[in-house]
Amino acid sequence: MHLFDLSVFLVYFAALVHYAIQPPITPVEPIQTLLPGLREVFIMVYSLSLLCNPGHITAVPSLLTLLAFLSCLPSVPRPQDGAYAVLLLSMSLHLLQLHLPRAPSPLLLFPF
Repeated sequence: MHLFDLSVFLVYFAALVHYAIQPPITPVEPIQTLLPGLREVFIMVYSLSLLCNPGHITAVPSLLTLLAFLSCLPSVPRPQDGAYAVLLLSMSLHLLQLHLPRAPSPLLLFPF
């Protein structure tokens, strides 16, 4: 079960990193809005599901991710928004979370 949890978390983290590296292209006309795509919806739903695990300090990055996306609805965070900076902070905290011996962490896969 831990391996499945870790693999889904790594897919979520890869989607978050992909969003940070390649954000959606900003439309030329200010009237157009960027609607959330499948990647953004997956990030929001999985970060919400991580918040359902009670009592973990590791829920803070998920909360930041969810708040960054929810603050920009019906659009998505763009690099010129403050929510994008919060998203980058959340991504950094998720990276640090992988090094902690709490689930999901690759450290728990080793038997020593």
